[in-house]
Amino acid sequence: MDAIVLLKEDHKTVEKLFKQFEQAGPDAHRTKQKIVAQVVEELTAHTYIEETIFYPAARAGAPDTTGHILESVEEEEKDWFPQVRRSMGRNRLQELGEEMAEAKGEAPRDPLGIPSASS
Repeated sequence: MDAIVLLKEDHKTVEKLFKQFEQAGPDAHRTKQKIVAQVVEELTAHTYIEETIFYPAARAGAPDTTGHILESVEEEEKDWFPQVRRSMGRNRLQELGEEMAEAKGEAPRDPLGIPSASS
């Protein structure tokens, strides 16, 4: 899987969870609690693979983006991902995506001692 495609899928997953949270209604406390736990797990794993694998590789492959700080998911997808895609190429992004997908399965998901969404 392409590394950028994987990160975009993560963004979509989190966006869907936020929509589920909003649609749950004001009295759906247990449901909202589970959704929040899922969001924390998803974002923790996502941040882990970005910080430990993607960003270092992207910075090495696209040195002009080294100082670039991402302000939002939208900025990341619209501005930075296309630069990285051009500079790294399809094969490298495929390799990187496979590495990230494997690491995501092993990534920490409990940054604050919050119970797992699957518990």
